[in-house]
Amino acid sequence: MRNVTLVLSVIAAVAVISTMSVHDAFAHGTYDKTITLSNGESRTFQLVVGHTSEPTFGNESGTHDGKHDVDIRIRDKDTKLPISGAQLTLDRYYFEDVKQVDKADSAIDAKYVETNIPVSGIFGSPGSYTVRQLVEPGIYGYHIYGNVKYFDGVSYPVDFTTFCNDGAKFNSAGFAGSYGCVEDINDLRFPMKGHHSSSFNDKDNKQDKDKKDN
Repeated sequence: MRNVTLVLSVIAAVAVISTMSVHDAFAHGTYDKTITLSNGESRTFQLVVGHTSEPTFGNESGTHDGKHDVDIRIRDKDTKLPISGAQLTLDRYYFEDVKQVDKADSAIDAKYVETNIPVSGIFGSPGSYTVRQLVEPGIYGYHIYGNVKYFDGVSYPVDFTTFCNDGAKFNSAGFAGSYGCVEDINDLRFPMKGHHSSSFNDKDNKQDKDKKDN
């Protein structure tokens, strides 16, 4: 009966799943949790983690608001059916640069650490969860833990850590893929304020000007 109910739920949720697949265009990583149901059936649910609106840029007054929330989506791995009702908590870590990451032995050695942050479900978006934040350029990581209630009505524990690309050495075993670290939007500026550089074409133009002057 449970298997039949699950199949019917999958069919009914096609529209929701289609919406979720659009979000997968962003760079995200995945953590898989395999469970055994009371009837002996083995299932796997998946937590998809990243930042909203990637690529991710830090806050810069007058240029970019730096609003890139932690984006967590939970779904059955095989059917992609979203899983609602999870009770999750998050700790977050921030390193300024790769040098700080290299010196650290664990995530708790980060320059800034904040713990016990409630993870909120997103109204009208089944299986989607978030922690809202404004970010600065640097390397962010998240420890996500709590319980996920599967379709059999049983809550299963999850507990893992994930970092953006440059902090991946702290990722828990079983976390696959990646998401981008927070960049400085000023690196996109051209020309940079107070900066001048010469290119091959600049030299050619100067030589042409010198010939005309002579």
